[in-house]
Amino acid sequence: MDNVFEVTGGKPLRGRTAVSGSKNASFPLLALALACDGDVHVQGLPLILDVQHYLEIIRRLGAISQSHNEATIRGDDCQMTAIDENFGSKVRASYYFLGSLLARHGTASVPQPGGCKIGDRPMDLHIWALRELGVSVYVSKNGRVEAKWHKSSKSNPVIFLPFKSRGVTVNLLLLWSRCSGSTLTIHNANLSPEVLCLVHQLRAGGCDIGQVNGALTIKGAVSLRIPTVRVPSDKIEAGTLACAILATRGYGIIDNVEPNSIQDFLVCAEHIGAEISFSGSSLEIQGQKLRPYSARAGLDRENLDADYIPPLAALFTTISDPSYVEDRINPGRNSNFLPELEKLGAIVTWVDSQAAHVSGASLKGAEVIAKDIRGGAALCIGALAASGQSLIRGVQEIDRGYESLESKLQQLGGSCVRAQGGAT
Repeated sequence: MDNVFEVTGGKPLRGRTAVSGSKNASFPLLALALACDGDVHVQGLPLILDVQHYLEIIRRLGAISQSHNEATIRGDDCQMTAIDENFGSKVRASYYFLGSLLARHGTASVPQPGGCKIGDRPMDLHIWALRELGVSVYVSKNGRVEAKWHKSSKSNPVIFLPFKSRGVTVNLLLLWSRCSGSTLTIHNANLSPEVLCLVHQLRAGGCDIGQVNGALTIKGAVSLRIPTVRVPSDKIEAGTLACAILATRGYGIIDNVEPNSIQDFLVCAEHIGAEISFSGSSLEIQGQKLRPYSARAGLDRENLDADYIPPLAALFTTISDPSYVEDRINPGRNSNFLPELEKLGAIVTWVDSQAAHVSGASLKGAEVIAKDIRGGAALCIGALAASGQSLIRGVQEIDRGYESLESKLQQLGGSCVRAQGGAT
């Protein structure tokens, strides 16, 4: 029987909690560890389902031991180059194993990636970019991506990405991490905190990486060794918890927040009317008189990380004047959670399938279904802001990306209890 969240809302949150390790930064770092020489001790992993699936993929390659939120990756023990279908197809970021396995072995076989059902997110750009660098890639009849690479096939290549894809940027950095005799230039590279975290670790492992005018250059290491890697804190979880505090007009302190990684969200929150201060890595946030805002997902600095959009949309349902939300990166996401927020009393006026005006006045508890990670978190926020009781089904989706979200909401004073769900 699946778990549900039973939420009693309608009162301001007040309390203190801490953010776990970053889901989106964990995957590139684990894939990097697999490409390294010697053991890599990865610390601060979030205890979430998607990371557990990722670790199981590495375990089946014969290259891991794990204890709680730490893992030791032994890339030297990895002799297999085919990713397990059952687990690789559950996680979107399984495509990073293309870069790491090609770097180590020159061959890789990965299934079509899984993840949230938030619109079409094909592998076409990854395949194109790898081919541009001399990798032989094809999709087999059963849908697996099969790749082979001879490192001498390209000398000092230059590639221009059509848009700032985080996934492709990561894959190309991993691919070139062991190419010590040649420099790759990636124009229009993604420079998000998750990519820059990977860049930092690659430099620590001996790679020569430059950054000029939106381009990254990388010359791989002769011997890629990184004894210890620490996963940074999760900026999206920090933003989610902050939205819950603001939606209930509460007050809270969120520990283990990295200010530089969350700047785009903080700019948005301040425009809305939040009062924010930092003491080291502790974020103090509150807000009473909140204003509408236009929140657009995008890959440029002036826009927000797409994963902030659902929590912000839930926050906007507590503001009487309409706000605007737009996510053209994940074209199916808004239709997953906005209709569920409407069940709580949100007012949603669709502009098109990827954009809407969102507002609300008095939310009331209801039964809703989480259909993806961030949309599920948005429903938790809406339920906490609503009067009365709500029942959130589909909690397994939330567990894929948040470590014990209900416990952290409880630490902030919210009534959010995990229970066994009955029939709908």
